[in-house]
Amino acid sequence: MPSRPRGLSHLPTVLVVTLSGALVAWLVLESRGAPVVAAMDRATSAEFEPLVDAGTLAAPRDIGAWSSLASSISARALAVKPAPDSTGAGAGIEAPLSELVESESVRIALERSSRRPLVQGEAEGGTPHGDWSIWRSDGSRVFSGQFDHGQPEGRWSWWHEGGAMRAEGLFLAGLLQGPWREYHPDGSLAVSWEYESGELAGPALEFWSSGSPKSEGSHDKGRRDGQWVTWHENGELRARGAYVDGLRDGPWQEWHESGTPLLQASYELGRPEGLWREWYSNGRVKAEGHFVDGKRDGNWSFFELDGNADPRTGKYVRGIPSPD
Repeated sequence: MPSRPRGLSHLPTVLVVTLSGALVAWLVLESRGAPVVAAMDRATSAEFEPLVDAGTLAAPRDIGAWSSLASSISARALAVKPAPDSTGAGAGIEAPLSELVESESVRIALERSSRRPLVQGEAEGGTPHGDWSIWRSDGSRVFSGQFDHGQPEGRWSWWHEGGAMRAEGLFLAGLLQGPWREYHPDGSLAVSWEYESGELAGPALEFWSSGSPKSEGSHDKGRRDGQWVTWHENGELRARGAYVDGLRDGPWQEWHESGTPLLQASYELGRPEGLWREWYSNGRVKAEGHFVDGKRDGNWSFFELDGNADPRTGKYVRGIPSPD
């Protein structure tokens, strides 16, 4: 009998069985009543390795990608119920996990061809249900989380290749709830957000890897709301202004990385309104004019980088150049 994959000491036994002449890659497991083995042949496991590795490249915020990965594995695994007089090797009833009754749960423990762990999880009826963990090809864990009948539940965590925490958040009934944190590879804080019933809400902070601030503001019902400030990586201000329901509203300013002005404008619920001024990084004026109802109106001046007039200079009426 083969040894158990690293990290699977809690499983009751590990079986390698033959299904239709194909060596099954790993697994074990148990359900209420007769033992249930969740299995994939090695050809299928080889197919899943690149899929899992590609899946681990998804950003932690892409919750749907991680859920789909677990769901795909759950649906593809086979449940093998040995016959009453069978030892579990080469005989029994074979069926997809999706055909099991809901009360039957199994644990899935997949190894890579290198014998390192690939995936550990639990499923019911072909749906993720219970604890799940995924590992990289180098043996480091990339993800750990829980499912409740296919929905994310409880704490989910991700790790960088070096082992430092990458992101963590809490799910309640399938929705993010409470603090969401992301970290740089050196362990320093990158993102600090808050969720309420799956929507961003409350204070929002982001930091560059140097530790200097990147952005500061707040969310309401999943959208930016209130005053926001952003900074360039060198510490210079990048932009400052307010949002209402995710739309720019009121005075708005932007700066080049050198600290020189880039934009001075004003918005009304996402539409530019009133005086508009832009500058090149060398300090020369780039454009100047007025907006009315989000459209250029009146006399506008445009300039090239060297200070020469741009042919767009002229009079505009509701966004359309006027010959007058």
